[in-house]
Amino acid sequence: MTKNTHIETIDIISNTSVFDQHSFEGFTIFQLCYGLKGPDYKTLKEAHHENLVTITEIPGGASVPELKLTNNSKYKILLLDGEELAGAKQNRILNTSILIDKNCEIIIPVTCTEEGRWNHETSSFYDSDEIVSAQIRAKKMKDVSFNLNFSNKYDSDQAAVWDEIKLMAEREDVNSNTKAMKDIYDRKKPDLDRFSSQFPLHNKQNGLLVYFKDKPIGLDLFSSSNSYSQYHEKLLRSYRLFASVHQPTDINTLYKITPNDFFEKITNPPSNKANAAVYIIEPEVVSWIRDNKEVKDFSTEVIPEFLGKISTWHNNSIHGDIGTLDSLEMAQKDLKLSLPWKEIDEWQADFTKHQIHKMIGNCL
Repeated sequence: MTKNTHIETIDIISNTSVFDQHSFEGFTIFQLCYGLKGPDYKTLKEAHHENLVTITEIPGGASVPELKLTNNSKYKILLLDGEELAGAKQNRILNTSILIDKNCEIIIPVTCTEEGRWNHETSSFYDSDEIVSAQIRAKKMKDVSFNLNFSNKYDSDQAAVWDEIKLMAEREDVNSNTKAMKDIYDRKKPDLDRFSSQFPLHNKQNGLLVYFKDKPIGLDLFSSSNSYSQYHEKLLRSYRLFASVHQPTDINTLYKITPNDFFEKITNPPSNKANAAVYIIEPEVVSWIRDNKEVKDFSTEVIPEFLGKISTWHNNSIHGDIGTLDSLEMAQKDLKLSLPWKEIDEWQADFTKHQIHKMIGNCL
């Protein structure tokens, strides 16, 4: 944290007061008032309602992580991190909060929240009236911050967001034909509305501080009570769905393996699940390998040493061996047949021009 950022943070805290607090289903939410006035702007919801803004796919070559925004108005427009845009080829969420200048065109960074669709539903995007769940929003923000520092790009981990949406759908028992996050919100609307009704909006409120099971999980603060009022229920719904994926039993049931659960290269394995041999390891594992120079095989010698400390992820999607040109060619052909969309986006077009495809017969 820089000195200026530290001063700004202290300034925000010192000018923020608490009106009241309410508790329900493990959540305690504090109503906040931020006392300093900020810039004038329209929210995305207001801008869409007044036809001030147009958001479309990138002209000439749609790209999953980017959209084009045109602001034809004399107003600045606020886009909130995690806010969902619906329509066009697939629904997206914003990767960061942006205050759009008046009368401008910009490219905005986004992440897909509808894995199974890549066809135009509408010509442009509209406000879905939802914000991604607080759990996904926090993880996405962490990835965006890392990539911003590393490559100066507001990129997220797209696969991680899709995985979190799948987990949330499983927890809420929602099936979506296009794996859309919005379908979860729509299906759970009665429950979400009941939850939101327990946390009324104060007429001067412009923020909230959220605790879940006595731990702080989020803080959202606006410079305008009018603007905040348009996000109040959307934010509450996003925090309610935090509980869907933030339960201790999730990790114990879905990810943690026990010492008797791992078998390597045996004649009659007791399961049809295979080790994909893709690992993320802690420094202590590297140190252990360095100290045990006789170790030659990761699967049979390293993994058994750390059983009980290992978490796994079950991949229900594509995973193939591409260690030879023949297996790579087969994987490329299989991938082409399994894609849920027919059109090739800009990234795929560039990818298929790579020299490797000439080596495997240009099989895409």
